[in-house]
Amino acid sequence: MQQEFIEERMDHRPSGPTTRDVVAMIFRQKKILLLSFVVILLGIALSGVLMPKYRAEMKILVRRERVDPVVTSQSNSLQFAREEVTEAELNSEVELLNSSDLLRKAVLATGLHNQEHGEQEVRIAKAVRRLGKDLHIEPCARPM
Repeated sequence: MQQEFIEERMDHRPSGPTTRDVVAMIFRQKKILLLSFVVILLGIALSGVLMPKYRAEMKILVRRERVDPVVTSQSNSLQFAREEVTEAELNSEVELLNSSDLLRKAVLATGLHNQEHGEQEVRIAKAVRRLGKDLHIEPCARPM
């Protein structure tokens, strides 16, 4: 009778490990599991801190498009202004590139305002401020 009972119990035993077996294994190896978790967490944190942010550089060629003739009292003596761009004109171009109108258009065109929360205009204003803060434009008088 006892033999039949033992055989019957063995027949109902699942073929794979039970949940109890898995939990027991985890508790036996908790030091290794905790150490692995801490190492992975530190690796993720360090990669987030040490990885460089996206950075792009570009040069914009500024040319004098319109001709400003110098008018004199003499007939047939039109003098044309020089072709080089002055530092004041370069600074003017930099100010135009940093203007809030142009930054707003860039934010709307690229969808940067969708990364913010809140009302539409508030999101756009936050994105324009963030883009203006992260954008660095400097004039360079040297030709390429």
